Amino acid sequence: MSGIRSSSGIIKTLDGITIYPPVHDDDPWRAAYYDRDGRRKYRQAVDEDGLARKLDPVKRRLAGLPDLTRFEAASGADLIAYYLSPDRLPTDRQWSSSYRADQERFGRKAREVIGEVPCRAIETWHMQQIVNRANTATTGARMRTFISGLIKVGSSVGFLTEPLPTVVHWQAGDRPRPTPRARICGESSDFIDMASLPRHQDVSALALATQQKRLCLWWRELMPYVAAYSGIRRGEMLALSADDVDSTRRTIAVLRKVIEVNGKQTIELPKNGIIRTTLFPEMAPDGYRLADMLARRISEARAERDAGSNPNALLFPARGGKYMYACSFYSSIAEPAFAAAGWRTPESGRRWTWHTLRHVFCTTALVEWKLDLPDISKLAGHSTIRITSDRYVGAVTGTLERAFERTQVKRTMD
Repeated sequence: MSGIRSSSGIIKTLDGITIYPPVHDDDPWRAAYYDRDGRRKYRQAVDEDGLARKLDPVKRRLAGLPDLTRFEAASGADLIAYYLSPDRLPTDRQWSSSYRADQERFGRKAREVIGEVPCRAIETWHMQQIVNRANTATTGARMRTFISGLIKVGSSVGFLTEPLPTVVHWQAGDRPRPTPRARICGESSDFIDMASLPRHQDVSALALATQQKRLCLWWRELMPYVAAYSGIRRGEMLALSADDVDSTRRTIAVLRKVIEVNGKQTIELPKNGIIRTTLFPEMAPDGYRLADMLARRISEARAERDAGSNPNALLFPARGGKYMYACSFYSSIAEPAFAAAGWRTPESGRRWTWHTLRHVFCTTALVEWKLDLPDISKLAGHSTIRITSDRYVGAVTGTLERAFERTQVKRTMD
């Protein structure tokens, strides 16, 4: 064993372990050390090699590394179960219900491949087989993210002796490879070109189509306007109460969202657990009096609450004042309105979705309202300002103009 050996044969290692060789032939090899909790502990074995094996997990623990001996018999199923366990995450980092449902679905796919495989025998080849079980490239990319998290967690606690390379992708083998797409130098792959987004008249057309679908519920036309000019997400909008809106200051407190997993509704915090306050204009760009119409709907919702037909004073409720299901929202409101407003036409190649309205808000705030990026990021509820910048600010915005100006030869009049 390596370390500093004294004249009496006692060895002191760099890990803080003191090793005592046997004095007589029948004596064991002994070791003493202070554990991370400050208590003095001992190990002994009949020979030097046996003591070294016993001290290996001790050295790892003293160095802050996982004790690999705990996972000698662990299988891939054990690794997946640990990764999906809610107890693994602190209270403020718990997954949302929808995200957990996705991870559990990916976990079931992974268990089909590595469930019976010992963790020590798991290889990159197994991870490729997991990704190949996805039906589409989009799902494959999400499963790759699942695998990356699984490997990271497994390596950090000791299920895996060393990190596996995550060089797996859905297009491996005989799957079709996507056509290479040109990218502008320095521009993020998340960038959203304004030219590809709906114009204000397209938002107006969608609102009109939404209102015409149910003439008895005039406030359906409010939904596209609120989404497009406040930036709230669909689940946040369906959970919106009259008490969340200040029509005087034109603010909306985004405090909750409604989601459903396997047909069951739950009310949770907004995405990433981030609550925020956003703002809407007094008038939409097409002249729609958004503030007045919202104030009218708020008054109605509170009256419905007093009458007992809308207990939570929801601005956009389902029948009986209940939270609207996403499937009902899309089948009875959004999809028919998309078709009527020309949002889904094969000729134009448009595939605008309800979430596209959120992009309209961010680009409108940036280009027309001239808000700063930090303000837009906070109003939209992005986790970082970089997300806002990557999506809505092109890499070459202003570059050519600045370069042209600074290379211009300034001429003076004779």
